[in-house]
Amino acid sequence: VQIQGLTGELAESLDLSEDKGALVAGVVEHSPARKAGIKAGDVIMKFDGKSVDEMRDLPRIVADTPADSEVEVDVWRDGKIHSLQVTVGESGNDEQLEVGSNDDAPKGELGLALAELNDQTRAQFRVADDIEGVLVVRVEPDSAAADKGIRAGDVIKMVGNSAVSSPGQVVAGVKEAAKKERKSVLLLVERNGADRFVAVGIV
Repeated sequence: VQIQGLTGELAESLDLSEDKGALVAGVVEHSPARKAGIKAGDVIMKFDGKSVDEMRDLPRIVADTPADSEVEVDVWRDGKIHSLQVTVGESGNDEQLEVGSNDDAPKGELGLALAELNDQTRAQFRVADDIEGVLVVRVEPDSAAADKGIRAGDVIKMVGNSAVSSPGQVVAGVKEAAKKERKSVLLLVERNGADRFVAVGIV
């Protein structure tokens, strides 16, 4: 899995009372995590009975677990804990264990101009054919999205827990978060083959 740390903003947007756990930003195809049902947006709270208080705890706990062991993994999803059975595999790539996060508080509106992915926009922004989502074509300077490092060419894959494929779905997801009086909206953003979650402030 690709994981990232939880900030207070990310925790709030996931209905978590504390910023503890490892947020899953992406799951590798055909991996033990994929087979066990772990999804992007899950927060890993416990692994084999051991608490995951910070993102950096998870790689260490997994490394101490023998390959081929079957362990219970507790994840936070849709407002409650789910227990999944995972068979631990050999790790061939440690760099997929960590994706950085940004602690800076967002300000103001999202400040994004969006477009659907099609042959023309994929070619213009060099987005691979197997990437699905909504293309960011412009980011307003000094906007909440700019504060979070979002830039033109990024692809928004999820808003909250929902996959998106049109600008209208992104707008609807932001409105839904605002209706729930959230301070920020959770976006899963892809860039150069790597996924990460960002919590962008909303008015």
